[in-house]
Amino acid sequence: MFNTTVKGMLKAAGAFVLCALLGVVGCGVSWADCESERTACTATAYNDRYECLGDANGASAVSACQATYRNTMNACTAAYNACSASQGVIGYINPKFIVLGVTYAPPGGSSYVSYAASTSVGTTNTITTTASDSKTISVSSIRGVSLGGYFGGAVKTTNSTTETETSTDGKSVTLNWGTGNTVQTYGVPVVPYQGVFTSSVDHDYDIVYVWLNPVMVFNATDSSITWNGYGYDANDQNGMDIIGIYLGYLNGDFGAMPAQITNLTNRAWAAGQTYAAGQSAALNSGDFAVIASVDPFNNSNYGYNYIGSAPPTPSTADGRFTLSACNSGNSVSFTQAAPLQSPSVVSCTLSYSNTSASSQSVKVANSVTYSIDIALSTSFLAKWQSSFGYSYTLATSTEVVNSVSSTTSSSSVAYIEGLACGASSSTGPCVPAYTGPTQFNIYQDNMYGTFMFAPVHFY
Repeated sequence: MFNTTVKGMLKAAGAFVLCALLGVVGCGVSWADCESERTACTATAYNDRYECLGDANGASAVSACQATYRNTMNACTAAYNACSASQGVIGYINPKFIVLGVTYAPPGGSSYVSYAASTSVGTTNTITTTASDSKTISVSSIRGVSLGGYFGGAVKTTNSTTETETSTDGKSVTLNWGTGNTVQTYGVPVVPYQGVFTSSVDHDYDIVYVWLNPVMVFNATDSSITWNGYGYDANDQNGMDIIGIYLGYLNGDFGAMPAQITNLTNRAWAAGQTYAAGQSAALNSGDFAVIASVDPFNNSNYGYNYIGSAPPTPSTADGRFTLSACNSGNSVSFTQAAPLQSPSVVSCTLSYSNTSASSQSVKVANSVTYSIDIALSTSFLAKWQSSFGYSYTLATSTEVVNSVSSTTSSSSVAYIEGLACGASSSTGPCVPAYTGPTQFNIYQDNMYGTFMFAPVHFY
């Protein structure tokens, strides 16, 4: 019995040691897992020592029990160190926000575009920062994985979102946030003002979608940093906290940001995290300017420079937009009704096209400002700060969304309703008469998987 107990003690540590050294999944894929294995190992060793001493007969047997116990405890510690070193330490950083995409307003206040559970609405991001200590930076393979919730330094909930993420190229992560959500963008209101209609082209009504509680999950070792995709900060809510903001509020054209938006962008739930000097949990005017910049039409010259009077085929010169289709055509009409008649309605399916080689090379550089959860393990922080210091910024790039560049079947729906005439008799005239563009070419945004309506003979 004595020999059997001693062997059991050695086996308790040995299995842990072997698992850690071989890097077997389940042995310890995070600091918490490694710690749990060490706790179990030492508890088994302690219980086995108790049994060993109970069976021991004589001083030499007792001494053997004690020696085996010490060896086993040392083996448990060595196994814990091996587990941590081989598996790395799981941790995360907390970006203040991540821009998920832009939806473009179609012409007409009664018009809309609906992205219902679209698998192609998303964003693809790459980390471009180089580790200062020469650690290699890579991305783990992910296929259609739901996001988990993180707080207190570890994952707390798993696979709880309808949004999914994928990485198959080893360098970028695509987040498909349109999956499971219906995203609907209404059109530009065209109304009489001082005897004329307001413009049917106003990109201030575009909506930029911002994720307010993202985390970026990493596995850090002494020689590498592996990006394991995204999660959400469960200190805020159980799920992604996404808000849509009109471009007109982001750039100031609509005036001050409404309280219903700032109440969310203040991110009061994140106030206790650690930030760089001069930073806080709340989004500020500089952040809003960065968010606005993802919509190319925030630059007032973009339409003139890249759309022009005759919209380009097949893509804009910068590769951002590629001509798409509404049913079988590349354009939709937006007209004023005849006197006493109802406005015309165009309802169609918007289809994605494979992006051209020039479009696939489109990238926009970003600088992610992040905070640190004070509950993170010191082991992860030491490895992270060895690579990236204390700047609390991470250079990334947003590029052609992979789900668009690889699909031709995913689709969304457009509903375009023209203008009423407003005449009191069948002979008219319409008051006021609409003199704006009546034809709009349809383009897909290669970066975010949404659709833009470019007026013909307008810019």
